[in-house]
Amino acid sequence: MSWVQLTSTHVLARLTTDEKEAFEAVGEDTSTDKLSGIIEQVTSLVRSKVASCSSNTMGPAGTIPSGSLWHAVSLCRAGLVAAQPTMEGQTDPRAAETREAYRYLDQLARCEVLADVPEVPPVPVSGSWGSKPLMDF
Repeated sequence: MSWVQLTSTHVLARLTTDEKEAFEAVGEDTSTDKLSGIIEQVTSLVRSKVASCSSNTMGPAGTIPSGSLWHAVSLCRAGLVAAQPTMEGQTDPRAAETREAYRYLDQLARCEVLADVPEVPPVPVSGSWGSKPLMDF
C-alpha cells in the first residue's frame, strides 16, 4: 500500500454544494489557511495512530497510508464544517461517518488493521488432473 499526502483537493471533492455555499456566504474561501491547518492536524492524528502499532511501518513525513485517505478526509470535512456557522441539520448526517473514521483509526492503533501491507506477487495456481492434484515445485 502506498502513502499519500492529504490535500485540500481530497477534502473539497467531498463537500456538498450547500457546504461550499456556506463558506462563500460568510466570505471564506475553502482553500484558506483554515483548511490547511485542519489537514495538518488530521495528518498528524493519522500518523500517530499508525505509529501506535509496532507492526506498522511509517511512510515519508507528511503522508498517510492510502487506505486511510477516506477516513482522513471525513475528519477534515467534519472539522471544516464544524468551524462554519452552518445549521446542525447540514452536519448531522456526517456524524456516523466521523465516528467510523475515529473507530478505524483506533483499530489502526491497536494493530487490528495494518497501515502498510506490502504488495505480494500472485502465487501461481496449481491445477489438477482428474481428482489428482498437481503441485508446481
